[in-house]
Amino acid sequence: MKDWSLNDTNATCIASTSRTIAGATYRFELSFDKSGTYPVEAWLRDSSGAAKAFRLSTEVAPIQSFAFIPLQDASGNTAFWHVPTDSNALVSYIKRQTRLMVQVLAPNEPSKAVDFSLRGSSDIVDALMAQCAGGKSLVSSDFEKSFVPAQTATMDPLKFNQEQAARLRSLYQESIIANSQKATYQRQLTTLHTQYAKQIQELGAVTGSLDQLTTKELVNLRNQKSALEQKIQGLDQQIITQQAVIDSKEVEVAGANAVYDDAWKVLAPYEAEYKRLSTLVQNSKNDLARYQSQLSSIDQGIQSKQSALSDAQNQVSSLNRQLSQLDSEIQTARQYANATDSIWRSFDYNRERYDRIQWHPITEYCRRGGSERCDRLMYKVQNYADSETSNVQNRLTQNANVTRSNLDQKMNAYTSIANQINNYQQSVIPNLQNQISDLRNQRPAIEASASRARDEVANRTAAVQSYDQSVGYSAKKADMTAKANVVVRFQNELKVLEQTQATYQTARSQSLAGLSSTDKKIQDVLAKIQSTQGRESELNKVLAPYFAEKSRIETAISTALSIIEQNKAEFATVLN
Repeated sequence: MKDWSLNDTNATCIASTSRTIAGATYRFELSFDKSGTYPVEAWLRDSSGAAKAFRLSTEVAPIQSFAFIPLQDASGNTAFWHVPTDSNALVSYIKRQTRLMVQVLAPNEPSKAVDFSLRGSSDIVDALMAQCAGGKSLVSSDFEKSFVPAQTATMDPLKFNQEQAARLRSLYQESIIANSQKATYQRQLTTLHTQYAKQIQELGAVTGSLDQLTTKELVNLRNQKSALEQKIQGLDQQIITQQAVIDSKEVEVAGANAVYDDAWKVLAPYEAEYKRLSTLVQNSKNDLARYQSQLSSIDQGIQSKQSALSDAQNQVSSLNRQLSQLDSEIQTARQYANATDSIWRSFDYNRERYDRIQWHPITEYCRRGGSERCDRLMYKVQNYADSETSNVQNRLTQNANVTRSNLDQKMNAYTSIANQINNYQQSVIPNLQNQISDLRNQRPAIEASASRARDEVANRTAAVQSYDQSVGYSAKKADMTAKANVVVRFQNELKVLEQTQATYQTARSQSLAGLSSTDKKIQDVLAKIQSTQGRESELNKVLAPYFAEKSRIETAISTALSIIEQNKAEFATVLN
């Protein structure tokens, strides 16, 4: 059995339940306008007329409170309207819980509790949504949250009269209609934009391109042109100024050259003789240097050979000590070799094998009577004797070979060292002594040549000095050199000035080329701007209806928003 019912009239659907306490009937309603203009409204009614307001509180988390204030309905009766606060949570609570607890409020009187049954409420609310709302949501949560102040849930419902409640409901419903109209206009605007999307997109691209061309590319190019023109003007002035400096420096160079020519004319008659005498001095110095180099080379050769001779003699002494040591080692090694060879030669294989068999414990055991196994045991003893005797023979042979090999190695080493000593004494040392003697014999002749060259240097240097003093060559040469240095300094300065002038001219040529290129780019951009402006004009004509309709719709949206904001402000004022 359900405690909820659904009344479907032509214009309105009402889902309701009632509760009678002490003769008073209380009714809870969810009312929905079938036109879909307004969201669902919650109402409370009191047949006794004692209630002045109601407060509904949830009993499960999250705990919420909903205020109901007095309002005259369409029939002239007093009902209590739920000021829209989290209506979605209220409807959800009604569908999912088992009872609805409401406080009946009156001034200066204790509140009374009325509990409404929620049995069957879920089905009735679903039917209300299906039959009357076409399956759509019963509430407008987003708009409600944006319009109704958050403190509404905690307000005192007793402070509101019917006129205030009516004004609040009127403001809310007017804003609901305005919000619906706004949504309709926004859909119209979207449709309009979709209709002209291609042209709008192209106009945006054209406008952006035109802005790029006029405010950036053209401005940048004109700035580049202005900068290049200023640079060329500055370079022209620098070239003129620099040329004047070059001309002045060329005059200085010509004057210095004339002074240098005069100094050279004074020096020229004496230059050939002075050079001839100086050349003779240099030739003598070259000869002296060559002889001194030869003497140095001979001295180094003698020193090197003497060092080598000392090393060879030391090596002979070292080899003699090694030879003496080896002689002692050879005697010991020969004794060892003779002893091991003697032992090896005296070894009698058969005797050794016989003794090992005779002294074996098994042989003694079998000799005293033994047992039936003696034949097999003696066979093993014989094999053992063969193996051990062979091992002894091999070990003696190996010892003899090792000691003989050690003796041979030491004999070979002795022979090698003796040969090295003989080579040093018969060849290396005599050759070094002969080479030292030859180098010492060469030295007197070269020393005599060096002495003659030293005398020539002194005599020829004196001749140069005598000539210099007689004609004043050094003073004339110094004067000419000073004049030549001035010419070189002026020429270097002129070269730097000419290089700077070339740099200016190169920069001017490059700037002229850049200016020509920039002018061409400016003409290309102007042509693009003209073409783009033409296309922009064509698109503006095509989009004239779009802009007019867009303006009308945006004005309507703005009006709807203005109504909502004004009503929202007044709604908050009435609440406070």
